Amino acid sequence: MMKLQPIANALAFTGLVAVGTAVAGVKPDVPLLMVNAENGEGVVNIKNTDAVPIMLLTQRADLTEGQSNLITIQPPLVRIEAYQTQRVHFVLTDDGDLTTQQLQHFYFEGLPINGKLDHHTEVRERQSLQVIVNPKGLAINLEPWALLQWSMVNHQLTVKNDSPYVVRLLPGVRLTPGNQSLRLPRAYVLPGERLLLEPINKVPLSAVSKVTLSPISLYGDALENYTANVGQ
Repeated sequence: MMKLQPIANALAFTGLVAVGTAVAGVKPDVPLLMVNAENGEGVVNIKNTDAVPIMLLTQRADLTEGQSNLITIQPPLVRIEAYQTQRVHFVLTDDGDLTTQQLQHFYFEGLPINGKLDHHTEVRERQSLQVIVNPKGLAINLEPWALLQWSMVNHQLTVKNDSPYVVRLLPGVRLTPGNQSLRLPRAYVLPGERLLLEPINKVPLSAVSKVTLSPISLYGDALENYTANVGQ
């Protein structure tokens, strides 16, 4: 049973949220949203895929250390009728004179509606959304993975992102020569970040010259593999 945040808890106490097995399904129309500071907001369409009304709860995931709260959700809680679609706005409230892209995580939950009073509810679906805030004056780069710097440091592969862009890619990469597989700790590299890759099969790395990765587009699609040189 998943604990709900304060808004959802209030609904449970007022009897608007059902108890028992949930039938709440939500489907955003995009897996990633780009919010340009020059425009000030982005919009996601959320569909209720069930045959009954739901309460749509949109919340921010926990901010990591050093992150600022840049986005306001409008509306954070709203009723959606069966098979209908609701627009949710992500409004930039503070760009903080950004010079690099910022990545923040949100999620949608469909809460079943019922007139019964109870302190608990079960949420069947939780859909995540990544939001990238793009600073004013920064041109969109459709191939930011080409700016990553790969190098061997103490016999370990590292990747550094000196660009102002958030780079999204599948965690698994493959080395040449040797065809060895390594894995990133997550599926993105933030601006100014350096990550260490761990061998999947835990064998020592031999001298490598190239790394092949699978980049992810702004629309969430896995693209053709890209091969980059590895510095020594």
